[in-house]
Amino acid sequence: ALSKEREADAYREALHEVLAATERAGSGVGELLELARLDAGQAEPRKAPLRIDLLLEEVGASVRVDEVEIHVQPGEALVANADYALLRQVLENLTHNAASRARNVELSAVRAEQMITVQVADDGPGFDEDLLPHVFERFRRGDNRGSSGLGMAIAKSILDAHGGSVSAANRTTGGAIVKLHLAAHQD
Repeated sequence: ALSKEREADAYREALHEVLAATERAGSGVGELLELARLDAGQAEPRKAPLRIDLLLEEVGASVRVDEVEIHVQPGEALVANADYALLRQVLENLTHNAASRARNVELSAVRAEQMITVQVADDGPGFDEDLLPHVFERFRRGDNRGSSGLGMAIAKSILDAHGGSVSAANRTTGGAIVKLHLAAHQD
């Protein structure tokens, strides 16, 4: 942009590109720092009773992607011992990932005995079969949509820190589904 004189619109376009690249780089660095803190045990979750059903409603209302419908399935009050900020980060990331590849995203949660399973399902193309066994590894990306390939690894680290687990699969009806498994709060 600085190599020669240009019109004001060309400078604006170049500055927008620089801003977008800077934001992507900042996000990637932030994700790497988060992962390093989790790996080093420096980001211990601050667990407290957390209404998972209300968190899903909050995430469903806050994530907005053009021409994508995000549905939160109504359900019973579900409480887990979890860190609000960390779990919200996971759910927002998974919802954004799904929404960037699908037209419909569904958030839901159910309790079976002492476990709560949270699901983020979509009607997109699903996971590439070759990627699926490696989806939670660092820097693994299924496409070139600007992600760093760290979001799923961070999700796994956060669920591990909570004593839970995360799994990913392709739906038989098409699309992808990611499940978070957390221990239910004991009254």
